[in-house]
Amino acid sequence: MTALKGAAIATFMRQPDLKRRAFLVYGPDSGLVSEYVGRLVEACLKGRNDPFALVRLDADILVADPGRVSDELATIGMFGGERVVWLRAANMRIDGKALVASLQPAIAAISGGYLVVEAGELSDKSPLRRLFDTSPDALALPCYADGPAEILRLIDDEMQEAGLSISPTARDGLAAQLGGDRIASRQEVRKLALYCHGQSLVSDDDVLAICGDVSSLAVDAVIDAMGLGDRHGTASAYARLIAEDIDTNAILSQALRHMLQLYLGTLDVERGRSARDVREAQRPPIFFKRANVFERQLRLWSSPRAGEAHRILTQALLDIRRNFVMAETIGERALLRVASMVRPA
Repeated sequence: MTALKGAAIATFMRQPDLKRRAFLVYGPDSGLVSEYVGRLVEACLKGRNDPFALVRLDADILVADPGRVSDELATIGMFGGERVVWLRAANMRIDGKALVASLQPAIAAISGGYLVVEAGELSDKSPLRRLFDTSPDALALPCYADGPAEILRLIDDEMQEAGLSISPTARDGLAAQLGGDRIASRQEVRKLALYCHGQSLVSDDDVLAICGDVSSLAVDAVIDAMGLGDRHGTASAYARLIAEDIDTNAILSQALRHMLQLYLGTLDVERGRSARDVREAQRPPIFFKRANVFERQLRLWSSPRAGEAHRILTQALLDIRRNFVMAETIGERALLRVASMVRPA
């Protein structure tokens, strides 16, 4: 098998080994795929600034010209040196078997030049993936969404490059906002670094100012008060949202998702796990400013009560659809009713 996995991929991409001449970069994280393809192409060009050394092709062109990749790899650049063929197959219409039939002889005969294939998510049974996984002349690089360790490494690398330090709590809070797409995550960290230019330390407030969704955080205030049994805090926070024209459906929908999360969490607590372990296992992670509140709620609620609260909020959303004029009143009554269900600490 010639497919790298996990940390081996990051190690390879820091200094690509070009002993093999054909590379497949694929996976659901399109940002990471794009980043790795760019770095591979740059490595294969070996610093040459020759526009004729790089050939970009869409996979669909191989329907009419199956031998195109082989021809391009065999061509010497105008200013000498080996060609790099960048084949984009992410949104191809060409059949996977037809694509492999075109690439297989090209990879088998490759002795000069480099082939970099960019693809989207591929199943284990994908002909293209099997070709690169089994060929001794090729290497496959799967790109999946960053996990916690990769996100923290990305933050540390970008902060170091910007000459900044970041506090542990700000680092954890920033990590909770990232993931899913490498390019989007990197841009978010760089935006934060630019905001903090001229200072030495990135704080919790910096992360909140740049990376927090203000409207989402405002709804969190209602949800947290409700989950802690604070009826006055729930009513006050809800009134502020309504004054800011935040839609009642959006508020209740977020509260509903929270109660489902809390219901599943209380089941784990009742099975013997600690509230902290349950909170740390949440995906996506709980925003760092709410971590302690969520743990308190896990201790205050039982799974039957959380399940009943979920039913109340679901019914409220249905009632609003039938009587939208009364949406604000229905929403407030449901939130206060749920807040009243919290058992004493």
